[in-house]
Amino acid sequence: MTGGAEEAKEPAAHTEAPPWMDPTVGRSQVVIALFVTLLISRFPEIVARELLSLEVPWMGWAVVGLTIGLWAAARAIPVLRKLERFLAVMVAVNVLIAILPALRRRPERRNADAAKGRDIPSVASVRVDRGAVPGRADGVVRVPAPPFHL
Repeated sequence: MTGGAEEAKEPAAHTEAPPWMDPTVGRSQVVIALFVTLLISRFPEIVARELLSLEVPWMGWAVVGLTIGLWAAARAIPVLRKLERFLAVMVAVNVLIAILPALRRRPERRNADAAKGRDIPSVASVRVDRGAVPGRADGVVRVPAPPFHL
């Protein structure tokens, strides 16, 4: 202490946001981020398959296209600008998710799994029959109906 006044000490770590990132976020930006996240997730596929009873094997590639479009829009539209890096990462993630079923369906992969005695069903091939008797030996996964209605 010098002269009875305390000197202000600088914090050891830099706690401010980098200059390219604005640390403040408004409610509308949170709603936009939530909407974009739902659009590029598996949510549209689940809605189409479970609620609308549609088979949508192409939905993975549609989500990839939508993610690329949103990433390009984020580069041009200021409201989406904060999501640009997130969308760039999600393009890569969604491409990997879309490629996996195609890799699982390759004939040499199925033959290799069968030769090793592994019969691994793809996630898309497993169907749940609600309301059926559990424990049937016909290979179909059956679970009782839930106590509530969707």
